[in-house]
Amino acid sequence: MKCSCCGATLGMFKKYVALSDGAICLKCFKDLGFDVDHKDEYADATCREIQSGYAHYTKKQNMNVLVEHDLPTISFAHYGEERDVDATDDEKQIFVILCDMFRNKGYDPDQLRFVRKSSNYVAAAIGDFDLARFKATDRAMWIIFPYAEVGAVKHHLSSVSEVYEYDSILDTQISQMSKHTDIKK
Repeated sequence: MKCSCCGATLGMFKKYVALSDGAICLKCFKDLGFDVDHKDEYADATCREIQSGYAHYTKKQNMNVLVEHDLPTISFAHYGEERDVDATDDEKQIFVILCDMFRNKGYDPDQLRFVRKSSNYVAAAIGDFDLARFKATDRAMWIIFPYAEVGAVKHHLSSVSEVYEYDSILDTQISQMSKHTDIKK
């Protein structure tokens, strides 16, 4: 196996980040500005996404590395920009569960939008703020409540119904979001 960036041979003695369709050596991964401590979070990303500056919409200081390696950049939706959601059935079901949980807390679920702001996940959003980010594919199923927990912890799910177990985190998420946006009851 070879690194998709520099072409170095990867094996037992060369550390690398495994991606959905290949691998990238740790040196290239770091050079592109990614945090090696969180390399497992990118397991569903493709080599092309990583090479294209997958997370550089927030890490612009490392964009010069893309130019140095003659790699293209890709654009991500800005908050509020509409994109084709293209969600899986499980992702749609998670959104419905989140709407039900939101309604049960006394809030108007009509203010939630089902959006895609990244090629890696979909979100239940209120205005520019994400109530939850989630992914449900054959390879991975997880949910993140970005304002409720420091570091936006990725909660891995084994079934869609496990979303109900995060009811208390949803309370914290709503509380934190209400500091930044109006949430209608």
